[in-house]
Order: sequence, then structure tokens, then C-alpha cells
Amino acid sequence: MPSAHKSLIDLAIKLGYTRDEEGLCHGTTLRCLEAYQLGEQNKFIKRINTIMHLDTLDMHIHKAQEKVKQHQVLTPFDLELLEILSFYDSLMLYQTSDHDYHLLKQHFSQSQLDQISHFAGSDDIQEQGGLSTLYSEPNCFTDHELRAYLDSLQQLVSNDTLHAQCNLSMIFSTLTHTMGLFYQPKRRTWTLVDINQWPPLDMVLPDLALQEDSHQDISCFNQLSKDALDELTEKIQLGFNSTHSTTINISLISTTSDNLKLGALHDQLKQLNQQYPISRLLSQNHQNYCELFLIAVQNKHINLIQYFLDIPEIDPNQVISHDVTPLYIAVENGDIDVLECLLTSPRINPNQAMKHGVTPLLMAVQHRDLEVVERLLEDPRINPRQAMKHGLTPLIEAVGNGDLDVIECLLKSSKTNPNQAMDDGIVSLTVAVDNGDINVVNRLLKDPRINPNQAMDDGATSLLIAAQNGDFAILECLLKHPKIDPNQAENHGVTPLYIAARNKHLEVVKSLLNAPGINPNQAEDLGITALLIATQKGYVDIVECLLGNPRTNPNQAMKDGATPLYTAIFFGHFDIARILLSHPHIATTTPALLPAAEESYAQLVHTLLSNDVNQAYYLRQIAIYPDLMRDGLLKNKIFLATLRTHREKLWCQLQHPEALGLSK
Repeated sequence: MPSAHKSLIDLAIKLGYTRDEEGLCHGTTLRCLEAYQLGEQNKFIKRINTIMHLDTLDMHIHKAQEKVKQHQVLTPFDLELLEILSFYDSLMLYQTSDHDYHLLKQHFSQSQLDQISHFAGSDDIQEQGGLSTLYSEPNCFTDHELRAYLDSLQQLVSNDTLHAQCNLSMIFSTLTHTMGLFYQPKRRTWTLVDINQWPPLDMVLPDLALQEDSHQDISCFNQLSKDALDELTEKIQLGFNSTHSTTINISLISTTSDNLKLGALHDQLKQLNQQYPISRLLSQNHQNYCELFLIAVQNKHINLIQYFLDIPEIDPNQVISHDVTPLYIAVENGDIDVLECLLTSPRINPNQAMKHGVTPLLMAVQHRDLEVVERLLEDPRINPRQAMKHGLTPLIEAVGNGDLDVIECLLKSSKTNPNQAMDDGIVSLTVAVDNGDINVVNRLLKDPRINPNQAMDDGATSLLIAAQNGDFAILECLLKHPKIDPNQAENHGVTPLYIAARNKHLEVVKSLLNAPGINPNQAEDLGITALLIATQKGYVDIVECLLGNPRTNPNQAMKDGATPLYTAIFFGHFDIARILLSHPHIATTTPALLPAAEESYAQLVHTLLSNDVNQAYYLRQIAIYPDLMRDGLLKNKIFLATLRTHREKLWCQLQHPEALGLSK
């Protein structure tokens, strides 16, 4: 990519305006147009050159921003740097309104210049009423025709005294590239600006002062030389990568304040374009017709679109270039009139997918364009279940956007399946729950087709996600659904109650314990219950809450035999151990003493021995495990001292007192 354009894109990425390397030619050309309209072209050129040649520009800009935050004095260079940010703000809006959808709350296409200009235009342009499209028509030119058209255009403009009162801006565009041709009467200069062919090409008309000493007609001094016209034609062809023909849309752009002055030029340009009728292309390359069809859709030329739809040789669903069809462009632009025109054709396939499987309906949902979504769903041929790559459906996309109006529209269709999953099992309800969007969750739960227990590939359900996130409000909504299963576990046996206990979501634990049919003792694959995980984590409030439920078993062990009491002692959570010991159904005939001894927790050992009528059980366990002796666990002086305080009871019960190294 040419250095000027690439430099613009690289800086845009560094400054966070975009994350990819898609071109910025359209936005750049319109910013350039503003500069030439205002006579500030030198400032524009200097800015582009600065972006090209200062490698650390992004760092300088960030430093200037920090100065603003710190209320420091700004240098002239700092102000110039900050203006570059304003430049990019405007450029990106002209390039695509998606960049600031959160601000505009509406999607605009590039052809809707009149609307975009109110947001993207500079203050000086706004003072002149903003930009507007005074004329726009597409055509396809051979090499010879393009040169003849440009010659007629420059003579038409240069020889009219009315046009000479204001700067003139022409935009040449295809689906993928835009360049500008500008005329400034005071400078008597035509300028072609193509960011891919930087710097601008200036073409100066002959000096009128020379006409006084010449017998030639003044019109000869108001037209470009043959060499200049040849170079202009060649540059345009090169910019659009044309070989034998150039298919473009030609627009006349002006400020609202200049519209009256240029009104007559609109009719003159139409007359000029009529010298090259579209019908002449029938005998030429069929590809030209197809490209012209796409450009007509892009620029909202309804009559021409209908003309192409009536030609049997043209397939309206053909992917012509860049993996797009006419319908895709209409939907992307949010152009309801063009969309209506295309859908009236029985040959249009409204479900034809583009790159990565994006359908027109999915594109409309992504743009949050309710009007387009409604119109597409009215078409009996539309399939709202058709998914793109990885299984993303229009409904899941709408749920991800939190767009209630579009969700409502999609759910009204009997063809929509609210339980349709993506490749990894994600469904609309799990997306809404994970996003914490209670309004969307409520709307989905109202649909009689919804399955609230549908799990993803890993087994996670919407209820489990809500429990994991600690989203009490959404969890309550889910538990009110008559079909909800509060015990449904994911693939490793983890239940909503378990995950809520593990994540210390006390209110969620309380809510789940009150759910009909809840099983507080349901364990995951290793046998860990909600009580066991809460005990292990040391969550006193969660343990008390679980033990307060009469169905909770305080003695249920893991697969390796570890009970809640054992776990509490092992991890040193003595407060939880005391709570468990106070439970009326706690069983103490388990090896809870071993971890206490191992960790030298003399106080706990003392408590256990004082409360346990079966102390001998623990001692026998110690005695029959010689590994404990080899590891030196019983040599712990504190442990031995604790045992000695109970020696009268222990000696008579211990079969092998010498194993503990005790003497009378």
C-alpha cells in the first residue's frame, strides 16, 4: 500500500480508531474536500506529510493529551498534535458511521453525506451549512471516453463565470476506492487527490494575462493542456486499477451555501453523462454491467437498479467483487428504498451469505437497523435460522447487542428458534445471562419455545452462569420459570449451588436453597459438595447458610473420604470446625485428628479429644500407619504434650502406647 495511505492507517490503529488495516480513502478524501472548499489545502497537505514522516507521532499525541489532563501549558506543536485527533474523529465518521454508533445511535452509509456531514464536518464547513451531494451518477468509460469526459468536464466548469465564483469538488468512487478532483477558480488550478498516489497532482490553467498578447480565443486559456489531460486520465485509471475501462460513480459535492450558485451545473452534468448512455455497454464487457449494478446500489440510483433487474443476463445474486452482492450493499447501507426495490425481484435470494457466512438479515441485526430487519422478515423467503461461521444466528447477535426491539421483531417470527445453538453450544439465553441483561432475559423467558435448561457444550446452563456471576436478579428470574432445574450440573458435575458457594455469593446461595427440588448434597465428579467447597475456602457465612438448611448433610465426604470437618481442620479453618462440631448431626468417628496433628494444631486436637468419646479411634489410626512415624509427625512436641494431658484415658485405650513414644 502506498506510504501516505499506510501511514494514515497505521496511526489510526495506534491511536485506537481501528483494529484492522482496511482503507481510509473515502474519509480522507472528504476531509481533503473540506480543505479545498475552504482554501486550506496547504494545511491538509502538511498534516498528511507530518503523519507520513514522524514515526513516533502517536507518542507525541499521547504526551499532549497528558498535558491537557494535567492542565499544563500547551505549545503550538501540542495544539497541532491535538488537531490531528480531531482530524481522525471526522475522518472516521466520514469513512464509516459504525465507528461512533454509540454517539449517533444510527447507521449511515457513505452515500448519505448530507446526514453524516452534520456530525463529521468541521466547524467552518458547518457554518456554510455542511456538505451536500448536488449531483451523483455512475457510468463506465473506455480509456478514450474517460479522457473525453474529463475534457468536457473541465471546459464546462472553467468557462462558466457563475461556477467560477466558488470552489468545485468532484468525487470519483467505486465500491473500494475514492479520490477527489477539485477546482479552485482563484488559483485557476485543478487538483487530483488520491491518497494512494500522494502527493496531489496540481494542473494549472494558462495565465489569462497572456491572452492579451494572443489572438487566441479566451476559451483556450480556460482548459487544460493535452499533456495535463492525459496525465489526469492516466492517474484516475491507475487509482482505480483500470485496464480497458473505468467503472465509477461521479458526484458533485458542495456546501449548502453554494448550492444555488451550482444549481445549473447539476443539469449540465446530467446532459454530459447522457452522452455516454448505459445501453451502449450491452455490447461490451458483461463484467462492467455487473460492477455498475453494484455502484448503482451503493449510491442509491433506483431507476438504474430497476433497469439492471430487468436485464435477464444479469444475475442479481452474483458475487461480483469483494464477496458482496447488491442486496448485501443495500442492507449494509441501511437503504430501505433500495432494499424494497431489490426484494420485489423474484430472482433475489435474501438468504445468500457473504464472507464468513454473514447473511443480509444478520448484517441488519449487527447494524441494529430495525426497519431493515422488519422488511427482511416480511419476505416469505427469509430464513432467520441461517447462521454464519461458528453458528452465530441473527437472534444471538441481537441478544449480544442487547437490542430489545430487534429481539422482539425476531421472536415474532415463527421461523425463529430461540434455542438454536452456536457451534460451542452457546444459545441466546446464556448470552443474555452472561451479559447481565435482565430485560433481554425476561423477554426470552416469556417465549413459550424457550428451554431454560439448555446447556452449552461444557454443560453450563443459564442458571449456572447466573450463579457463577453472582447475578441475584437474573437468578431469581430464572428460578421463577416453571421448567427450571436448579440441580442441573455441567460436564464435571458442578451445580449452580456449588459454583455460588465457591464464589462466595451468599444471596445466590440463599436463593438456590429456597428453590423447589434443590439438592444441597449434590456433588461434583470428585465428590465435593457445596458445603465441602465452602469449608475448604473458609467461607463462614456460606457454611452457616448451608448448614441452616435441614437437607444439608454435614458428614457427606469426598470420594477420598474427606469430610467437611476433616477439611476444615486440614485447612486450618477452626471457626468452621467449631460450627460443624456444634451441629447436632455431626459425626466425629472420622480421622479428623490426623490433619490437626500433622499441622501442629494443638488447640484443635485438644478440642477434638475433649469432645470425642471415641478418641481411641484416632489413636488406632495413628498407630496402624507407620508412615506417620517415619515422617516424624508424632515427634511433634506440641502434639505429644496435648496427648499427655489425656494420658489416663489414652493409655488404657491405646493398644501400642510405645508407638507414640510415651512412658508412664
